[in-house]
Amino acid sequence: MRVIGLNSGTSFDSIDVGIFDITDSLKQNRKNDKNSQAQEYASDYDYQIKTLYFESVQYQDSMKQRIKKAVESTSASSFREFCLLNFELGFFCHF
Repeated sequence: MRVIGLNSGTSFDSIDVGIFDITDSLKQNRKNDKNSQAQEYASDYDYQIKTLYFESVQYQDSMKQRIKKAVESTSASSFREFCLLNFELGFFCHF
């Protein structure tokens, strides 16, 4: 499975973007299990993660300040700013 990961930490300085391939295989002890009705769990698998792409994209100072202000604010207007930032950051990450 191919996944995209986005993360912005608490420093408000950048957004991390990664593209990964994740594969899994049933552990050998589960392959030999005679009880085919047994429940499968995530721990029954071995996972391999391959990084295809990773980059930290720095925010401009003005964007850093807007994010910091929106996160730290308790006013109702900060909700509106949060929503606007959601879309603006989406465009920002389109590279």
